[in-house]
Amino acid sequence: MTCNLNKGSFSDASRARRISDDCAMLDRLGLTREIVARRLRMFRAAAETGIGRPVGIPPHFEAVMDDARGRLPCPFGDARAFAKLNTTIRNLATGESAVVSDLALHMIEEHGWFGDPASPFRLGPELLARIMELP
Repeated sequence: MTCNLNKGSFSDASRARRISDDCAMLDRLGLTREIVARRLRMFRAAAETGIGRPVGIPPHFEAVMDDARGRLPCPFGDARAFAKLNTTIRNLATGESAVVSDLALHMIEEHGWFGDPASPFRLGPELLARIMELP
């Protein structure tokens, strides 16, 4: 499996290195960014039905969406902006959770960007795989 990264989608060497490292981690996990994004979208769609209330997702997950109003532009320069919607995904069996913004979902799916390792908002492939029980 490969990430099939568009090499023109990042502007500096450290970002390129981070994307490459995350791609290698996805390979080790037997995943692709498309598989991760598809599962994230499933949780997002379920959470959207709850209108701000937690929604149970079998066998032992819960998701809730909140709206901060406004829009955030994609920092990768693709001239797109995303609503400030956050989906909190909880694995009730393990107690782990992750908050995934619509912008973060886009950056994972389209750019292979899971976030800067120093950022408290990073959604690493291993964390997402563990919480969502992938593959």
